[in-house]
Amino acid sequence: MKQTLERTFDIKIDHYVVLKDTAVKHIVDALGGVWVETIDAMRYDDSWGHLHIDLPKGRQFINGEQAVGFVRFRKSNEDAPPSKEEGDIRRTERQQQLLRAMAEQALQPNNLLRLDQIVNVALGEIETDLSRPQMMAIAARMGRQGLSNLRTATLPGAGGTYGGVYLFYLDREKAQALVDWLIKGDPTAGNRLVEVSVLNASSRGGVARAAAGLLRQQGFSIQRTDTARERQETSTLIYKQAALEPQARTIQQLLHIPKLEKNPDYPVGGDVVLLVGNDLGTAILERWANQ
Repeated sequence: MKQTLERTFDIKIDHYVVLKDTAVKHIVDALGGVWVETIDAMRYDDSWGHLHIDLPKGRQFINGEQAVGFVRFRKSNEDAPPSKEEGDIRRTERQQQLLRAMAEQALQPNNLLRLDQIVNVALGEIETDLSRPQMMAIAARMGRQGLSNLRTATLPGAGGTYGGVYLFYLDREKAQALVDWLIKGDPTAGNRLVEVSVLNASSRGGVARAAAGLLRQQGFSIQRTDTARERQETSTLIYKQAALEPQARTIQQLLHIPKLEKNPDYPVGGDVVLLVGNDLGTAILERWANQ
């Protein structure tokens, strides 16, 4: 896997950590539990596999056994309602969420005092080429700097079957943009990953097209421009995935949007939805006219 990633994206991978599901239980319990958030209820029972998952929708504090279900859930029981948490892509996003939650919990003052003990548990449960001193040094640095620079994402693409086998087809253009952004440090590359829908919620005509033009100049992909169903005074920017928050904040700063919110269920297509209200309609038209 390391060789494949290095050859595909022209990068150098310095170290790796393999975290197995048994490790999840023991490390989360060593941390005293973690906070996670589900977008829908998850219910699944497999007596043969000794897997029983019953997690409600919303933010919750889970123990090690529940964390295993959180990262392994892929589909609901046949007699249970379908869940928005189903599927391999969403499962990957939850795994990334859990890793961040574990890091956040490890940096709590009570756990920093027990760091040696927690690292010992981790070393007994993972595969890595990191030494114990290196792991302690990383933990100490994260303790000083926090997690503001920690980023996770999933390589973009789509699933499909070929010859009866399920495959994931990589979107190479977007995947390279993701690597250029996260790994190589190109801040504008991340903009190419985001599809934005722009809706004119102001009383001025042409605002959506003007805002879309300003965003295209920064590399954002525009999915659609349209008129909102209702007028609103305050402009709002809605992003649907936590991984896209940095790009959403870039748009917010670029266009001076006062309101930013996360809503994975917002019923308009696009990764990010911009509703331009009366507060910014005139200013955006003037900026676009002066380009």
